[in-house]
Amino acid sequence: NNAAALDDVRSEKFRQLYNFTFGFIREPESRNVTADNAIMYWQLLLSSRWALCDEWITFIQNGKRLQVTRDEWSVLLDLVTLKDISEYDDTTFWPVLIDEFIEHQRGAK
Repeated sequence: NNAAALDDVRSEKFRQLYNFTFGFIREPESRNVTADNAIMYWQLLLSSRWALCDEWITFIQNGKRLQVTRDEWSVLLDLVTLKDISEYDDTTFWPVLIDEFIEHQRGAK
């Protein structure tokens, strides 16, 4: 159920778990997480909750992305909580990576 999945990712408990995960998978002494680890945990945490999860992962893989910043990781959840990308407001601050993904998605349609 899409509505239930959306309610789930909007919950404070899920946001806490999601944000905790970044620190958990980050290598000691590193500010970022590897793209491979990020992808593995996005699949675990988001694949059943976000319709664009597979497209996001393919976008990251095709971009030959090696690392994901904390900002990219945490703000992605804000994107996930939108009903669909038509709600995306490109006049507000989003990390460049997310802007590029939205442009890619809009161009694919």
